[in-house]
Amino acid sequence: MGSALSLTGPETLTRADAAARLATALGRDIPYRTVTRAEAVEQLTPSMGDSAEWYLDILADGVDAPQEAASTVIDVVGSATTFMQWARAHADEFR
Repeated sequence: MGSALSLTGPETLTRADAAARLATALGRDIPYRTVTRAEAVEQLTPSMGDSAEWYLDILADGVDAPQEAASTVIDVVGSATTFMQWARAHADEFR
């Protein structure tokens, strides 16, 4: 039988890190604001229903124990794209 592979990007980023990289790729400021759990539930519930709280629980677990970047993609494919590379390649889609 085969084995399960851990597939990640080549780096571990917080949401604030990702917003900062996207801002750099776009050449403009992207404000990043942390909201309370209650605010997040209120904002997400209209589109996610009861799954909003479950989703936030999953995200919260990653704050204290983020998934470590693995080299699996590079080992198997030969390369991996950083978030900054992806953001620069897709910047026009955000404009």
